Amino acid sequence: MTYPNIWAIADQVDAADLNDSIYNPAYTYGESIVAGDGLYLKASDGKVYKADADVLAHVKAFVGVAIEAGSADDVKRILGPGKMTTGLSGLTAGSPVYLSNTAGGFSATAGTIKLAVGVAVSTTAFILIIPNFDQIADFAERNLGQGTSGEALAVGEAGYLKASDGKIYKTDADADESTYSFIGIIQSPASGADETILYTKPGGTAVGLTGLTAGEYLFLSGTAGALANTPHATRYAKVAQAKSTTSVRVLEPKFIRRGSQSVSTNTDYVQTCGFYPAKIHIRAILTSTKRWSLGNDSNDIAFLSDTTLGYSSSHAWCVGATAALNRGTVSAKSQTGFTLTSVNRDASDVYTVYWEAESL
Repeated sequence: MTYPNIWAIADQVDAADLNDSIYNPAYTYGESIVAGDGLYLKASDGKVYKADADVLAHVKAFVGVAIEAGSADDVKRILGPGKMTTGLSGLTAGSPVYLSNTAGGFSATAGTIKLAVGVAVSTTAFILIIPNFDQIADFAERNLGQGTSGEALAVGEAGYLKASDGKIYKTDADADESTYSFIGIIQSPASGADETILYTKPGGTAVGLTGLTAGEYLFLSGTAGALANTPHATRYAKVAQAKSTTSVRVLEPKFIRRGSQSVSTNTDYVQTCGFYPAKIHIRAILTSTKRWSLGNDSNDIAFLSDTTLGYSSSHAWCVGATAALNRGTVSAKSQTGFTLTSVNRDASDVYTVYWEAESL
């Protein structure tokens, strides 16, 4: 049969041609395509293009396999469900065949988004099936995010969302934004800026890493995009746990930041940690007299003054000669920090407040 057979009203159509038009529908090519390419329907122009399993829009709109080669704007029929396609290799009869991360390609192993499109009948051929789009889309939307690259990105690198342009860049624990705006693990590469990419969100499994030890926790490092099995010295950011040597479970990030403040007057001292501090631990020390206190952002403390070992439910620290001196509170939590407020300072004392802030 010659393809395509596009009929007009009142044309006489025999049963074979009618059956063929139902199961091998005609589409307009949007680019150069060869026989055997897997295709998806692009909503913006109604044309078909080579499908790629690392692009969510391609997976959701997979329509079939090209029967013959053609160029942009050619109208050609494609193979639909129930039809057989050949010319592959490495398949196992009876096993699923998946859309791959190579544009237009198929494989015995799943691509970034796992979409089974057929069942192998030999090592080189498979029968197309109707994919379970609802299941695939739900999985992808719960575990994969889609964004725009701000630079070249590789599979397995950690990414963060840059506020100034809304694009995704490699993380770097040497700076606040590139640590605390972590978004996930890159799952489709970008050769440069302004490309559409996929990343695994917290709660999902990311693949494409190397050299991991199953069970170990992974942290953002000072090397762009890289994970490490030890925390950064300044910005503790636990973001994943290894499932195997090459895959991780992406976690809701756990951030910890430490700092200190010398207190020499009664005033507000604004502290920056880079994230919302769900919990703040406070240690205050007046070294010259060995006074100390342990407190928190709930303004509860245990303290030792010159005369008293005590407790307060209204202050975060107290290192005075009495329980009424050299006190302070934690307040004004924000998305990037909090405030230490010194009150009742003994004019002769200068002391240090040490803090440790944690995210949820």
